[in-house]
Order: sequence, then C-alpha cells, then structure tokens
Amino acid sequence: MFLRDNLQILKMNECESRAKYIQSLRSQLKQLSITRIVVANDDVILSLMKSMPLSYKTFMTSMKS
Repeated sequence: MFLRDNLQILKMNECESRAKYIQSLRSQLKQLSITRIVVANDDVILSLMKSMPLSYKTFMTSMKS
C-alpha cells in the first residue's frame, strides 16, 4: 500500500526536467511491479496528469480533449 500511495503523491517540480520526472515515475512503477502490484494504464496516466505542475495546465487540458 505504501508504494501505491507514493505513486499517488508523486509530483513534478516546476524546475525539474521532464526526463528526470519520468525516470522517477518509472522507478515507482518498477517497484510496484516487483512487489506484484498491478497498476492499470489508466491509473498511470491519471497519476501522471495529476502530478504535473501548473505550467503544464494548457498541455494537460488539450490532452484531456
């Protein structure tokens, strides 16, 4: 449960590079898969979209459409 919670609270900082953030996200997903916790693709996408900083708001809005 702890690992799944970490996925839900993961946030990208404004000054963080996208590559570094995606690497963190993939690391979290890998840890979940090692413990045999299955995370649906929809949940990964939702977590990613919720974790983006405000500067990505326009991009996220267009992705939802």
